[in-house]
Amino acid sequence: METRADFVLIGTFTISIVVGVFLFVLWLAQVEIDREWAEYDVVFDTAVTGLSESGDVRFSGIKVGEVKRLSIDPKNPRRVIARIRVDATTPVTNDTKATLEFTGLTGVAYILLEGGTGTSSELKIVGDQEVPVIVAEAGAFQELFEGAPDVLSGANRLLAQAEAILGPENQQHITNILSDVETLTSSVATREDEINQIITNLQTMSAELAQVSTEFNTMSQNLSALSQNANTLIEEDGQALLSEATEAVDQFGELAGSANSLLQDNSAAIRSFADGGLAQFGLFVVEARQLVKTLDRVLERMESDPASYISGNAAPEFEAGTEGE
Repeated sequence: METRADFVLIGTFTISIVVGVFLFVLWLAQVEIDREWAEYDVVFDTAVTGLSESGDVRFSGIKVGEVKRLSIDPKNPRRVIARIRVDATTPVTNDTKATLEFTGLTGVAYILLEGGTGTSSELKIVGDQEVPVIVAEAGAFQELFEGAPDVLSGANRLLAQAEAILGPENQQHITNILSDVETLTSSVATREDEINQIITNLQTMSAELAQVSTEFNTMSQNLSALSQNANTLIEEDGQALLSEATEAVDQFGELAGSANSLLQDNSAAIRSFADGGLAQFGLFVVEARQLVKTLDRVLERMESDPASYISGNAAPEFEAGTEGE
């Protein structure tokens, strides 16, 4: 009797649990049915590796729906159309962007919706579309994965070139280069004092060049000041000198005009003097020369014998060469 009571208790407890689970499932189903959804088609021009049906759809990182169906566009086989279902309250507008992103390094992909402004209008059906369409953009990881084959190809070429450089044919050349470098290093080590002296000389030369540069800058400043002074002299004193020269030229012009007027007024007298006065003036010059010669002889006699010249007893004059006859 007690055993039968235990079975009844266990059966009742089991049936209660099953009924509770069933009621909870019905409640969840009712919540899911009462929830409003909006569907969109996200068009990808590239492969959607890692994305699967029931995959997450997130808006600004928050899960708002899931991928219902993946299909290939019958009009363009290179395109993939992902039918997504998101919460109807999700602000999907005309400027909302869609990209394919990945969760960490696991390779699980999801569709990320982001962007849009409060002033943009709601995305709606256009033409014969079944649902509104969003054209996806390439995400960062998607670009990385698409470029991975090119990167690997470049790496392979680089490795092949490195293998060719480090192959058996070039190993001897590399050994010779290393040997030459070692020889050069040893030579530099033995000439350390000379190198230090060269460095010291270079430092001294650098200091001298700096001093020359300073002197050159000073000379440049002096030349600039001299140029400014010359400009000032030209602008100020030059103008005064030019004004005085202009005034002198004007006065000379006036003098030339006066001389011209004077010559015109006395042209008759000048012509008369040129005709007769010049001949008389020539006679006057000849007589003046004779008078000068006579005075020279008188002065010579006075100098030789002034007493006899004054008293009148002048000694007789003898010509040279008649004294011995």
